[in-house]
Amino acid sequence: MAGSGSREGMLVESVMSRTVFTAGIGDTVLEVCRNMKSNHAGSVVVLDRGRSVGMITERDIVFTLANIGPSIVNLKAGNIMKSPLITMTPRQSLRAAARLLREKRIRRIPVVEKGRLVGIATAGDILRGIQLELVSSSIRTSLLEKEIYHDGLTGAFNFKFFRLALEREVKHLKQYGGVLSLLMIDVDFFKQINDSYGHAAGDVVLKRISALMKNNTGQINVVCRYGGDEFAVISPISDLDRARQRAERFRMLVEKEKFIHNRQSFNVTLSIGVAAWKRNMKNASDLVNAADKALYISKRQGRNRVTLSRDFGSIHRG
Repeated sequence: MAGSGSREGMLVESVMSRTVFTAGIGDTVLEVCRNMKSNHAGSVVVLDRGRSVGMITERDIVFTLANIGPSIVNLKAGNIMKSPLITMTPRQSLRAAARLLREKRIRRIPVVEKGRLVGIATAGDILRGIQLELVSSSIRTSLLEKEIYHDGLTGAFNFKFFRLALEREVKHLKQYGGVLSLLMIDVDFFKQINDSYGHAAGDVVLKRISALMKNNTGQINVVCRYGGDEFAVISPISDLDRARQRAERFRMLVEKEKFIHNRQSFNVTLSIGVAAWKRNMKNASDLVNAADKALYISKRQGRNRVTLSRDFGSIHRG
C-alpha cells in the first residue's frame, strides 16, 4: 500500500494535507481571522522568521474572545498561539500519530521535515487512514481464508466468516474509532420463486444477486451469504448515509434485472435493513440486531425497500 514502509504500517505522509495556512508571529488576531476565513481554514501555523513556533485554531480564538472580549483583535498571534509546537515527521507511523494526538489531546498536528513545514494532519485523517489500513489487512487475510470461508453456491463469504469479520471490524472500531455499517438483505418471496420455477431457479437467483452485489461495491465491503435467501454486507468506513446509498443501488440493480431459467423470465426484489455502529452498542450482535430490525420493518411495510435503523434492540424475525 502506498505510504507504507514502517513496521507499524502506514505513514503520516500518506494522509497529510500539503496545504498549510500560516500566519506571522506579529500578525494581529484580526489578520489571522481574515486569513482563516478567506482560506476556509480551521487553523493556522504561526511562523517566526520562517520557523514554525506555534498554532492557532478556531477554538483558541473563541476561548480567548470569551475571556478577553473584543479587544482580542488587537492582540498578536504570538499572544494566543499554542506553544511549544507539537509536530511529527512525514515518516512516522499513523499509529504513533494517533497515540500522540490522544496523549496531547489535540486535533491537528503540523508535519515538519528537516525543519521545514511540509503539511498538516488532522485526527480524522489519521483515524481514517488507520481504519483503511486495518480493513486492507482484513481483506488480505480474507483472500487467504476464502477457500475455507466461502459459500459454495454463491461465491460469497459464508456465515462463519461473517461472524469473524464483523467481530474483527468492531474490535478495530473500539480500539481506533471510525465508522462501520451493516446491510441485512432478504430476497422477497423466495419460497414462491422455488415453488413456481423450481429450486434450480432459486439457485440462479441467489448466484446472480451475489454477483450483482460483489460487482457493484468496493473491495473493502464484505458480501456474505447469511443463510438461506438472506445476505449481509459489512461496510467499513461507511456511515449510515453511504450505506443507505449502497443498499438502494443493490435494490435497484436487482429490481431491474431479468432472471431467466428454463426460458422463463421473472423479476425479483430485495428488502434491506441498514444500521450503523453507535457508541452505545456493546458488541457485533447489537449491530446485527439493529440491521435485522430494519430489515423486518422493510418486509412488514411491503418489501422492495430500504429501511434505516436509528436505534437497536432484539426483535423476533419475520
